[in-house]
Amino acid sequence: MAAANNSSRKESNAVLLVTDQYATSKEDDVSTMNQQVVQILTGAGRKVYCLVLEDTEEDRKCAEADGVELILPNCSQEDTRKPSLNWLTFDHLNRYPRLPQDIGWIVGHADVTSRAAAAIKEERFPQADISVVTLTIPEDTEKYKEEEKAMGIGKKEDSIRQDVEKAKTLFSVGHRTHDHLTNTIRAIPKEKRPVHKLFLPEPSKIFQETTVEYVESREKVVLLISRVKEVGKLKGLDFVAKSLARVAERSCERIQLRIRGVSEEEYQASMNILQTSINSGKLIPTLLPHGTQEDICRDMQQAHLVLMPSRTEPFGLIGLEAMAAGVPVLISDQSGLATLVNEVIPEFHHSVLAITGNDSTDVTHWASQIEKVLRLSKAEFSRAAALKQKLLESRYWEESHQSFLQACGGLGTEARQPAQVQKRKRETHETEDSNADRKAVKFDQQAEIRELCEGSVLCKLRFYHRDSQVDFVSACRDGSLSAILTEEYISQELVEICGGMPLHVHIEVDEEDFQRGADLHVYEGATVTQAPAKGDQHRSTGVQVEQVTSQLALLHTSLQPKDMMKIPK
Repeated sequence: MAAANNSSRKESNAVLLVTDQYATSKEDDVSTMNQQVVQILTGAGRKVYCLVLEDTEEDRKCAEADGVELILPNCSQEDTRKPSLNWLTFDHLNRYPRLPQDIGWIVGHADVTSRAAAAIKEERFPQADISVVTLTIPEDTEKYKEEEKAMGIGKKEDSIRQDVEKAKTLFSVGHRTHDHLTNTIRAIPKEKRPVHKLFLPEPSKIFQETTVEYVESREKVVLLISRVKEVGKLKGLDFVAKSLARVAERSCERIQLRIRGVSEEEYQASMNILQTSINSGKLIPTLLPHGTQEDICRDMQQAHLVLMPSRTEPFGLIGLEAMAAGVPVLISDQSGLATLVNEVIPEFHHSVLAITGNDSTDVTHWASQIEKVLRLSKAEFSRAAALKQKLLESRYWEESHQSFLQACGGLGTEARQPAQVQKRKRETHETEDSNADRKAVKFDQQAEIRELCEGSVLCKLRFYHRDSQVDFVSACRDGSLSAILTEEYISQELVEICGGMPLHVHIEVDEEDFQRGADLHVYEGATVTQAPAKGDQHRSTGVQVEQVTSQLALLHTSLQPKDMMKIPK
């Protein structure tokens, strides 16, 4: 049976993602990562299934948009037991009896579903490879939780190491997590160690595409996204609540503190915890339930400042989303996101604040910085907009996403991407073009390719309108055509041929050739003549220009890696 499975590996091209819920996981970062890894795969034409314990309307909507098929467990209507991760790990044969047979790769989350992924492989898909994604560092985070969890740090770290040992590839989200796991897997024998890669998350499209607007107001809204109960100390809510109370006491403006992520069951306990730290009648927090990305996006559009004051944070996706939205943000230096800021956009170090471990010092320092950001709110929004542009233009995530795609088998065999993915990409491109104020380059009924030279280095185009020719050359000059062609025509196969380096299409315009083309006109009768010089007495003012032909054979097009490595033509 194993031999048959191995011989049919080429037919086992699908990926199985194992999680609790797709877009509404109880672990918020896991939800974001679920969608991100699926979008990477379906965007490359891969078939993806997602094994879940339950789904919501939001899960189904996001799954349809991302082109992933959700697989739910068998449940009797009389069974009142709540779904648990044990169903995925120990009862998957009964709960999910009819899994697709084209699965070649299984993806699980460390400390959540990595053990289930290993069990499903061993019992049902021995030919499949496992990739584990990790966003957790128990040694850092558990010590700030209740005593029982702090005492279990060693056991939890060992459990993650044992699960990782069964994987072929390990992807650590952010530099901080990557550094920790690099040390952890030293305890795994070399022959059993997974290939360990850094994964840098891309900000979710909804935040990239959102627009925030500063307006003058006597009310300032400060936003945090977090639970309070059990994780308040870890997330720094105790000391930052004191900082905000000081700001509220000194400010002439009304300070609103909104915290998104508190369940109805934890509302009163959470309010009690916060009020103990605040101890001020001028700051009464508003607690909001767990929300969708749309809810959080609206929260950010109303906020003047987003805080992520964690005493320790393996990465900090919510801070990244706030930066991508263009909202002023202050984040802890004890986070993986702080490392990313220092690596990618170090000029925005002002958004990173130190956590010293001395609560009195931290309360004072954070209060001072929060007060400054709110007082200079208009300037801070302008600076946040610059941060957003710099962050998104860096496209820092691309290399790690290519590594993940390769670990899961590379490009799919499907010639076309899922319709939902194509629609999302089209909408994204339209928004990006609008945001960057670029002209769209349209060839429909404007120009046609007359000749395509071997190697796609030189080509000849015919333009039917002079304006089209000018727009085309303008797009060549400002780089927008290069960006469009790179997106559409650089295939994964070509990237592999060039050693895995990111490639882009680079276009240069021969200005003298462009001017020659601009002076060439095709007159009635299809006779190509040189346009008469200015003041020529024989020029016919009644002749209609039917088409303008530009010899763009001298327009130089080449493929180059982004690090400018030379590629032979």
